[in-house]
Amino acid sequence: MISANYCKQQLVRLLEKKGMERKEIPGFIWCLKSCLAINPALDCIQLNKRLQLMGWEDFILDDDTFQLLVACYAIKEKKGSDVALALCGA
Repeated sequence: MISANYCKQQLVRLLEKKGMERKEIPGFIWCLKSCLAINPALDCIQLNKRLQLMGWEDFILDDDTFQLLVACYAIKEKKGSDVALALCGA
C-alpha cells in the first residue's frame, strides 16, 4: 500500500508537470475534494465541467491525472449521507 505522503507528492508533481503553479495546487485539490464530496461518481468529463464552473477554465484534468486522483482519494461514506474524503487514507 502506498503512503498518503507519496500519493500526494505524485499528484502535486503531475499537476506541476501539466503546468499548474505550486501555489494554486492546494486550492485546486480543495475544489476536487468538494466536487467529489458532493458526487463521488463523477467521471473525468463531469469533474472538468464542475471545475470550470468553479473557475478552473485554464486547467483541464486529463485521464492520467484523474486516474491518479482516483487512486489517491478514497471516498468513504460516513453515517447517513455524509461523505468523507481522505487522501490515501490520511
